Order: sequence, then structure tokens, then C-alpha cells
Amino acid sequence: MKKVNGAVAVFVETPTLTPTKPLIAAVIGVEAALELYELSCQATVSIIQAASEELTSGGLPGFDIYWAPAEPKAQAAQYWQGFPIANQGSGEQPDRIFNIYDALLKEHPFVIMIYADTPHITSSLFVKIGALFSQPSKAKDFIIGPVDYGGYYLFAGKKEVPLHVWKSVSYTDADAINKLAGTLNQTASVAWIEMHPSLEGIKDVERIKLLINQAGNLTPEQMKLRVFLNRALKIKKPESP
Repeated sequence: MKKVNGAVAVFVETPTLTPTKPLIAAVIGVEAALELYELSCQATVSIIQAASEELTSGGLPGFDIYWAPAEPKAQAAQYWQGFPIANQGSGEQPDRIFNIYDALLKEHPFVIMIYADTPHITSSLFVKIGALFSQPSKAKDFIIGPVDYGGYYLFAGKKEVPLHVWKSVSYTDADAINKLAGTLNQTASVAWIEMHPSLEGIKDVERIKLLINQAGNLTPEQMKLRVFLNRALKIKKPESP
């Protein structure tokens, strides 16, 4: 029997095992980039938790959160605490996405996959998705939140996606998410939500700083991130002697 709550898999990279945001670190320094990523992870989880609490207070199912580290579970487990770990397994990116989505969909009515790189979005987005999926007759089969370089920051679904579909697109293609949506649309329904920047380079950090300064209804963890962004972007990495 499936669980009542939807699953949210937060895709992360383990700083002790993988260099943290190297493009950003080259500008603001390694320590600052690490702090930024840790705050981003905390903010992302806080958004999901806030949305889950709002949903359950309204009588709707909430969310069960899972860490989905890029590294092997045995190595990453010590770093990622507080929530169960969903194992990406081995293989290329499509294989890893399939492993997470397929395993969680077997246990939950729907799955949301999100990267910890859009910490500025508000809990209302997750509330909307959770509410939609709690009304199967009204919800689309899949919901996609695109980023401007061709990928996605959020993918949510209530139907199975075969491995060959995940493998049908090149994830280095700037049009990858549109091609994936086109394939899904052949047998299912797809809804799009707003595009957002993702923490990749320093320009993305600057955009997210602007957006989080403009946003309302922030969680305490998002407020900490906002303080950090306003401070960190004033600091330049010291030049090498």
C-alpha cells in the first residue's frame, strides 16, 4: 500500500565528496560557496516543510522529504541528516533520475524532484502542486518548472516514466526539457510552472539575491540566506600572491 503523503526528493551534492559550486567559488571563494550551498539546502527543505504544514492543516496530504545525494549512499549518509536518503544508484544522469523517481513513486501517490539550487522560491508553489495532486481528476500527470539553460529545477509526476523516456533526450541540450515534455505529452498531460534561475554561476547568485530580496513570506532559513547573499556578494575573493 502506498503512503498518503507525496514524496519530495531533494537532489544534492555532498561537499565533503564533491567540489561545491566551482564557478561560484572562483568568484566568492571556496568557504563562501560552501556556506551558500549549505544555506541553500536548508532553505529548500524549509520551504517544503512549510508547504507540508500548510497542506496538512487544511486536511490535505503533506510531503515526505528525502535527500537524493549524487554520491553513493554509504559515503553520503553521514553528511545528510534529518531525512531518509533516496539512492540515485549508478549510471548516467537519466539512469539516476529514473532510479529516484521510480522507487519513490512505488511508495507515494506522486513524486516531486527538486534541486537545492532555487532557494528563493516560496512555499506557495509547493502548496499549489500538493493541492493539485490531491485532486487526481484536476491535476495534470506531470508538472515541470524549467530553468533558462534548458533543464528543470522541479519535476513532479503521478505516472510512471519508463527509463527509455528519460534517456530519449540529451541533458546537455539547451532544449532538453522541451523535448522531454514533448515525449511525455504523447501519452500523458504536462503542465508548466514559472521559470526560475538556478545556482550555477555568479550571475545566477546575483539574480537569486534580487529575487529573494523582493520576495515575501520567507521562512527563517530563507531569511538567513538573504542576509548571507547581501553580505557575500560584497566580498571579492582575495587575489593569489
